[in-house]
Amino acid sequence: MDLKNALKELAKEKYVDYFGVAPVERMNNAPAGSQPQEILPEARSIISLGIKMRSGPTNANNRAYNGHRMSVAIYMKYGMDFLNDVLDMAAYAVFRKLIDEGYSTLPLPAAHPYPYINQVIFGKNHECVNLFSNRHAAVAAGIGEFGWLSLVMTKDDGPRVRFASVLTEAELEPDPMYSGEQICKGDKCPNSLICAKICPMGAISLEKTRSLTIGGKNYSYGEVDFTKCVWGSLGLRKSTLGKVDCFMPEEKTPEALASAIMEQDPMERQDRFGNANMCGRCLIECPIGQENI
Repeated sequence: MDLKNALKELAKEKYVDYFGVAPVERMNNAPAGSQPQEILPEARSIISLGIKMRSGPTNANNRAYNGHRMSVAIYMKYGMDFLNDVLDMAAYAVFRKLIDEGYSTLPLPAAHPYPYINQVIFGKNHECVNLFSNRHAAVAAGIGEFGWLSLVMTKDDGPRVRFASVLTEAELEPDPMYSGEQICKGDKCPNSLICAKICPMGAISLEKTRSLTIGGKNYSYGEVDFTKCVWGSLGLRKSTLGKVDCFMPEEKTPEALASAIMEQDPMERQDRFGNANMCGRCLIECPIGQENI
């Protein structure tokens, strides 16, 4: 068995549902500070690992937003936090295999220091907004394309997939980028952009778009106000199951975020798990792939 297939089988044993490889050149347009070679200078390949959410946590999210608030703990634990841990263990297993084969390799975690919070703290254009984008890597590795909600859209499971990545100097055979029928119809969505309409924070634009290039392919998706997403995902608003509507100013500065966190109910943080998101409504409600969870 060649090295790539051996790694793929190893990842599958660790509950990984999606495995793809991209040459680092496909991410040459990544922002300064988060390009593969800046993290591992000798990197030649990017391995993307993905695990899909199952119906239990997604159903729990729906129950939480329909009156049973504490069900969101199930979603946060088994739809996000635990999946991140499993992905990190899978990335570590792949890393160890490549290291044992003699290749310089670096695993990248499924949940970095929260990138959207960094946007509030450092500003949207700061070079350290994010360590590395697992979702961009997944698109580069052919696992899917971007959906209107700015997440990776897979053909079988829609946006309900979480990702981790591994950088390595091993030159692995790359997978072709996704070139099938457009998965997310964007502004021609037959469900009238339910992801944007369902967002409790109104963070996903119905009209404005962002564009980028990965591996020579151009992608366009809805513009997301990630600073609004911060307030929602941290449970700082009642619309995302927070206990208190913490003040959210037009200009969301680090000081404003710190002040909002101090306004939380004293027990609020006990309801969360690490970086787990208290919202998730856009990816839960997306109809693509619903039949497969």
